[in-house]
Amino acid sequence: MPSTDPATTVFSMTGFGTARGTLTLPDGRSIGWVWEMKAVNGRGFDVRFRMPPGFDALEPRLRKAAAPIGRGSVTANLQLDGMEAAKEVSLDEKALATIVKAVEKVRLQIECSPPSADGLLALKGVLSVTEDRFGEEERAALFDGLAAGFNEALNAFQASRATEGAQMATVLGDQVTEIERLTNEARAQVADAVAAHLDTLKEQIATLLGDTNLPDERLAQEATLIAVRTDIREELDRLDAHVAAARDLLTGGGIVGRKLDFLGQEFVREANTLTTKAPSMALKQVGLSLKGVVDQFKEQVQNIA
Repeated sequence: MPSTDPATTVFSMTGFGTARGTLTLPDGRSIGWVWEMKAVNGRGFDVRFRMPPGFDALEPRLRKAAAPIGRGSVTANLQLDGMEAAKEVSLDEKALATIVKAVEKVRLQIECSPPSADGLLALKGVLSVTEDRFGEEERAALFDGLAAGFNEALNAFQASRATEGAQMATVLGDQVTEIERLTNEARAQVADAVAAHLDTLKEQIATLLGDTNLPDERLAQEATLIAVRTDIREELDRLDAHVAAARDLLTGGGIVGRKLDFLGQEFVREANTLTTKAPSMALKQVGLSLKGVVDQFKEQVQNIA
């Protein structure tokens, strides 16, 4: 299983994790719990907790634990079983007696059927249901147990993201290697491409002017202009630097998605410029192939946290 240390692991933004257990509170009650976490791609980090009423005070503690996730839109659901034992139903006998007397007076004045028991109990004030009967000790134990359970689900969640992230890092690494190969291929073709372009220019001049030859000085000037316009050494050097930076990010790990996305934009810029400047169709074809790989790289990076 890949490491889940956020400082050394490349994570996918998507993931799923779950954990379940049972807590026995100091007063003897048992509360079953299930944590479920899932995430989809997101521009930043957003985590939403869905918990039963009365557990809002636990959320800051959980948010702090979830901070290493770093990037993605995360939902954490908590389900509890056994909370019904924490409800207490009480009967207000005075209120019930008062209502019964009132009903008897009404029946003496008009003919009507006696009220049903469930009808009387449904009247406001007769029955009261008190929720959240936890004492301070029980509440602390419950929150501690649920926080520990959340950490279990978080570990499973991070493990799934790490597994998928490792697969993505391999794909990205292969794409970076292909970018490097195409960069080296372009570098190897530059000198020949400029020479071929100059030969083509000479042929065009000969065709247009017949047997008239331009002075060597003029041809040298044209050759210089062609070399300047088609000089892609800076683009190739920057591509080399971006390749090295991408490999450092992929091997270093951490929350690197945005940095890789920025490098993808830089790859696009250099590939476009190289293709535009290319003095030969063969070199343009290398540039187009490079743009295709870079597009794949950028698309894959969108899934990295």
